Amino acid sequence: MIFNQLPITRLFGLIGGIQAKSRRLAERAIKPSGLTYSQYGVLVALGEHGCVPQRAIAERLETDANTVMVVLDALEAKALVERLPDEEDRRVRLVSLTAAGRSALEAANAAVEPLYRGLAALFAEEELAAAEQPLGKLYGILKTEEALGK
Repeated sequence: MIFNQLPITRLFGLIGGIQAKSRRLAERAIKPSGLTYSQYGVLVALGEHGCVPQRAIAERLETDANTVMVVLDALEAKALVERLPDEEDRRVRLVSLTAAGRSALEAANAAVEPLYRGLAALFAEEELAAAEQPLGKLYGILKTEEALGK
C-alpha cells in the first residue's frame, strides 16, 4: 500500500515506537516507587506547574479529563495529591502535590534520570538539537490541525 511508503507515515511509526519503548523503560524504572507511568506523569505536571485545575493536567498530558480523574483518584488515595476548591470558580477543583507527593516525585525522578541521561549520552548535543526542531514543528502543526477540527 502506498500510504505505508510515505515518509511521514514511517516517521509517525518511529515516533510511536520510541514513545512505547521509552514508556516501558520508564515504567520499569519507577515501578519500585509504587507509581504507574500515568501517575508519574501527573506528578511531573504538578511539579512543573504547581496547584492547577484538573483540566490543565489533562491538557498538559494530552489526554482526557476522565483519564486524569481516575489517576488523581489513585494518587489521592495514596495521599500524594490533594484536591482543593477554587475560590474563584466553585465548579473547578484545583490539584496540588502533598509533601508525600513531592517526595514520591523526587524518588521517581531519581529512578528515571539515569535512563534519560544514559540515552542522551549516546547522542551529540547537536544531534538532539537537530532532531528537536523538526519534531517541534510537526507537533505545532498537529496541534493547529487538531484545534481547527481537521
